[in-house]
Amino acid sequence: MRINWRHIFRLHNILATVFIFLVMWILSFVHIEHHFLDPFTYGIRDYDVTDIVYSRLRNSQVKLDDRIVLVNTGIPDRKTLGQMLERIEAAQPRVIGIDILLEGRKDHEIDASLQQIFKQHDNIVLANKLVNYSESAGAFEKVTGSDTLFSDYTRTGFSNFPGDSTRAVRFFSPMEKTQSGASYCFAVEVAKMYDPASVEMLEKRHNKVERIHLTTNINSYIRFEPETILDTTVNLSEIFRDKIVIIGYLSDYSADDAILDRFYTPLNPRYTGRSVPDMYGAVIHANIVRMMLDNDYINYFPKWATFLFAIVLIYANTFFFFWNYKYFWYFKPFPKILYRWAHLVQVVEIALLFLLTAWVFYAFQVKMDFTVAIVAIILVFDLCIIYYYLRQNIPALGRVPEHFRTKHHHPKVTNPTEVK
Repeated sequence: MRINWRHIFRLHNILATVFIFLVMWILSFVHIEHHFLDPFTYGIRDYDVTDIVYSRLRNSQVKLDDRIVLVNTGIPDRKTLGQMLERIEAAQPRVIGIDILLEGRKDHEIDASLQQIFKQHDNIVLANKLVNYSESAGAFEKVTGSDTLFSDYTRTGFSNFPGDSTRAVRFFSPMEKTQSGASYCFAVEVAKMYDPASVEMLEKRHNKVERIHLTTNINSYIRFEPETILDTTVNLSEIFRDKIVIIGYLSDYSADDAILDRFYTPLNPRYTGRSVPDMYGAVIHANIVRMMLDNDYINYFPKWATFLFAIVLIYANTFFFFWNYKYFWYFKPFPKILYRWAHLVQVVEIALLFLLTAWVFYAFQVKMDFTVAIVAIILVFDLCIIYYYLRQNIPALGRVPEHFRTKHHHPKVTNPTEVK
């Protein structure tokens, strides 16, 4: 069966498609800020279609990760922290990550004792914080959060997450530039000390930010309370030897519990209208470390492929529109029929794109970004109408033929006398 490409590739459909993407490109430079849109904006900016996969479709079976042990500090107290560190170090873990900001100097004797622990052991990673990002310099002004009394004698890693302002955590930044040089995130420093090869695999991906593959919650790790750590009758070596120990605030989720170092994540069972943050920072760091150790990353569908898909989809929509415009023109209720039919197609297409995004993410751990396609679908119907009226009122556009011109081949004449 021979395909007649002239019936598929029509000049006005191509020009309408170009017109739609041109309008989208122009609109991308327009900044619209209306206060009455704020409730809607804040309601959807923490939402991602893949949240449904995490919240509803993920495997809920708890699988214990015995490489990482979590230790709760309660409300951080430096004297208790020092005592806990001595007990944990005696159990010979491979890495200790302290997800606590030791800001300022307090009791001289207690601070000196804690500093001595950092001096004696080279397997500790201390959390800090990056502040004051400069757009012009493309770097943070400084690293803060933990006093130099402690940070000068141990490795440090920033505990900031992209999106801290909304408290919704989906990404982490492996490395950020500061005015004093490169700074790596807390989880990367922990993983580097435990398994340097895992960080090499991360660096080969060359991603500015990585989406966190959140597969575990606090129940997936062995967790210790301060009382258990300080109990000298408990043999910690059986659990802690050669393990990663992450120390942080990990209290129970009681109703009157202060929400400290807790964030919203896609694992939240309420993926819309969230009210209570569902995961502690230490658990998020544990997820990032697990993801690096297992080389279990979320990949992205190439941007060029999604853009090409958007072009094909919008061309198909323009084809559909102009064909229906011509067909329904002879009916008296033409505008209402066409509007309802076109908007129904738009809703179905957007719903199918959401379903496709969720299914591909669930089945292949690949994130597809159809933002351009969805915005184009929303605009295509109205912009096709505008293009139609431009075609009717701009002579040069009206003279464009419907189809590409084809070269007509005349039969070869061997005898000139045969031509009349």
